[in-house]
Amino acid sequence: ADTTVTANNAKAFTSFVASPAQPPQTTLLVTDVILQNPYGDTGLLRIQRGDATDVLYVGALANFRDIDYHFVQPWVFTPDKPLQVSVNCQAAGTTGPNDGKCHPAVSFSGQLIAPKNP
Repeated sequence: ADTTVTANNAKAFTSFVASPAQPPQTTLLVTDVILQNPYGDTGLLRIQRGDATDVLYVGALANFRDIDYHFVQPWVFTPDKPLQVSVNCQAAGTTGPNDGKCHPAVSFSGQLIAPKNP
């Protein structure tokens, strides 16, 4: 998910819901996450389940360029509590396109489990 956000030096987050939407009655199991901040932007990146009350990860963009996580127990998402990424862009990095925007990216892998037919 490419999350391009205008740098505004504010404390607000811009949220991005995973696309395409998770099909009804399915469970998404995420076991691997790759975070990228190739231009050295500053701000915060959150991974959450549904709204901002169930935050699974918060990281400062200035602390990484590329980082990956692999979980023994997966993060679990449902259609009513979808995978969501939020970004708070404080300042755009100096090595990027110089458009005044942060350009972090997140990749996920895992399984999508469909309900069993009776």
